[in-house]
Amino acid sequence: MILEAIDKKSIKLLVNNFINEEFPLTLTQFKERLLSLNHNSDEKSFTDYILGYLEENKAKFKTETWFGYKSQITKILKFKKEIYFSDINEKFINDYKQYMLYTLEIMKIQLVKV
Repeated sequence: MILEAIDKKSIKLLVNNFINEEFPLTLTQFKERLLSLNHNSDEKSFTDYILGYLEENKAKFKTETWFGYKSQITKILKFKKEIYFSDINEKFINDYKQYMLYTLEIMKIQLVKV
């Protein structure tokens, strides 16, 4: 029964990743996420936390600063729909850097041509 439960969680994790994510999971990410399904199912996502923080503290920021932060979060959400604190590591940062340099730059060039 334990192996069957792990098998079901594994399949669910892989299917969700295939449907919702742009990049496939590495073996390390797969292991971390599979283990986190058992231990951190109530973990708040990084993006939910940041969006909530920005809304709660909107009055504390200058308008330009708030819109700048909001713009960055929007770009991150286009890169990956949901990010947990445990997802943020060196690989995530490098992948996001590549996304910003190549994908967003390509979009920027296309907008300039229009």
